[in-house]
Amino acid sequence: MLFGFIYFNYELFAISFFVGFGFLFIVGILPVIVLHIQYLLINWNATFLIDTEKEMASYESAKKNISFSFNDIASVTNYSSYGRNAGWYSFAAYRYCKITLVNNTEIIITCLMINDIENTLEALFKIKCKKELQFICFINAKY
Repeated sequence: MLFGFIYFNYELFAISFFVGFGFLFIVGILPVIVLHIQYLLINWNATFLIDTEKEMASYESAKKNISFSFNDIASVTNYSSYGRNAGWYSFAAYRYCKITLVNNTEIIITCLMINDIENTLEALFKIKCKKELQFICFINAKY
């Protein structure tokens, strides 16, 4: 009788452990892996240079080579997570900015490229960023 009880609890523990780990993996770990890979691929081997004296910027990657003046910027939109400053979920720190030029060209700059992206771009471009909040900050762009 005692061995049957121990065996039953072991199975219950194993099932609970795998269900709990599966839930934590799907909710906490998988989004971070997907976000990091997506952000990494967007700005892979890219260079973003900003010359504040000449008010010019350039973005060079394998897909795009763009030089533009600060006057050519139509909007800068900052996409971030709802709890980005709270730290209560693992993907809260991921955010990106979409720079839209007057000719509808879009440039995506991720937090992997620029630390404190929302404040840095506002200060360098001297414009106010639009703010968009998402639960998980996946990049929804035709890039």
